[in-house]
Amino acid sequence: MDAYEKSALAYDLIQQSRGRDYQAQAATLTALIRNRQPEARSLLDVACGTGHHLSHLRDSFDVAGLDLSEAMLDRARTVVPDVPIEVGDMRTFDLGRRFDAITCLFSSIGYLLSLDDVNNAIANMARHLNPKGVLIVEPWLQPTDWRVDYRVAEAANSEEVAVSRVSVNGVEGNVSSFDLYWTVADRHGVDQFVESHRLGLYTFDQYETAFISANLKVELDPDGLIGRGLFIGQLD
Repeated sequence: MDAYEKSALAYDLIQQSRGRDYQAQAATLTALIRNRQPEARSLLDVACGTGHHLSHLRDSFDVAGLDLSEAMLDRARTVVPDVPIEVGDMRTFDLGRRFDAITCLFSSIGYLLSLDDVNNAIANMARHLNPKGVLIVEPWLQPTDWRVDYRVAEAANSEEVAVSRVSVNGVEGNVSSFDLYWTVADRHGVDQFVESHRLGLYTFDQYETAFISANLKVELDPDGLIGRGLFIGQLD
């Protein structure tokens, strides 16, 4: 099931309330790519979500997007209607072209629940890189960083809608879970629903091994965009 089927419309409001600066993050990504491949011209954003990174990255690159969530892509097509966007699984997609840079952000790699899947996804993205191409992946939390006792409530408003959500964490083996209890109110009424998310917990060494197995030179930016780090790989 599409984890974002019902919340895609409210997702951006929550991110805005958190102060997420897509323009600044796009500038950081552009600098990281240009420092390693000054001639980079094309970029694919895997798990592009609602397309807000693409809306700024297209100022520097010929961009395309890919995501598994139809609901998120419906939003992205309103944000960047002129950008080619496709439905696809990061483990198996085949776009029939290569890119100078590929990004995979928002810890979307964590939705893969086995190391085999992580390895397959990194290898598949590497196959879509041009020579000297750069792959940037934002990891999910490491096992030692996951807090089962964590609870958080968030709320946001626009002229059209008011939203709130409460997150409740859990864990089973190497899989973290969080249930999001949403309330969304608009002119049509109030909708309440629960989303369940499950993400694999992997060490930074395991991510690094996946990059090396895909024949990528790899380095870690420990801070990254929001404190979770960024793995930066490059083809020879």
